[in-house]
Amino acid sequence: MYIADVHIHARDFNQRSKETIDHALKVARRAGVSAVLAMPNTDPTLSSEVEVLDYKNIAEQSSVKDVYFGVYAAVTKDPEQIRTAVKMTEKYPDFVKGLKLYAGHSTGNIGVIDIRDQYLVFDTLEDFLWLDLEE
Repeated sequence: MYIADVHIHARDFNQRSKETIDHALKVARRAGVSAVLAMPNTDPTLSSEVEVLDYKNIAEQSSVKDVYFGVYAAVTKDPEQIRTAVKMTEKYPDFVKGLKLYAGHSTGNIGVIDIRDQYLVFDTLEDFLWLDLEE
């Protein structure tokens, strides 16, 4: 049986004192959890390829190899950043498992608070839909 926790907060980078990837993986293993997915509201946020790759490198250095570790990439109201986030799910499918939009304030100031900005995010993401929803 596999057990996944799809919403954890590992706070490497500038908030290591709160939680680290390595410690989160040790706790998961001890609890019998097979896989964890980390939220992207870190400091700095997981909203660019540089930060995602830095985080991936930290995860690969963990002493825990038998618990899967993946992340969500943050999306902002910037259409180019959204496109980059989507491309990261395609480029690193074994690590970036999805996208996360924060509709309220959050760590890293990545909240997309204004409803018009949220629609901009959805309009931008619509370019990446593979299904024809009108059929």
